[in-house]
Amino acid sequence: MTSSPDRKNAPGTPATPVTPPKIDPLPPALSSMWRLCKLGYRHEPRLMLVAFVLSQLAALPDALLALWLMLLGKGVLEHRPALMQGAAIGLALSAAATWFLRTVSTRVQRRFRDRVTIVLESHVARLQASIATIAHQERPE
Repeated sequence: MTSSPDRKNAPGTPATPVTPPKIDPLPPALSSMWRLCKLGYRHEPRLMLVAFVLSQLAALPDALLALWLMLLGKGVLEHRPALMQGAAIGLALSAAATWFLRTVSTRVQRRFRDRVTIVLESHVARLQASIATIAHQERPE
């Protein structure tokens, strides 16, 4: 006895190739992300807004670092101690603000992501529960 996927063929005849079932294409990425954003906004509008604003605000101190470095270099070249001191304080404040805003932004985004994941999983579970089973097709009745 041999273990072959096609036992209906007579011995000595070539087996017919088995074609895999056709898989439906996935929905487009942009519309899927838009649908997820709407779902997140529907369930956590304030947290979504805070996460977005913090992610944009966290980039501001990084942009200011270039300004402070330029002013520090200008103060060194022009021998202006007040400009150097102001640029050094600005660098320190920007570095601290970068760390603080990134930490807070990461925590808020993680909380928002966790809550949206729970909502999305419950939405998918609700959709799956609404589909009729195929048990009626398997019964010979």
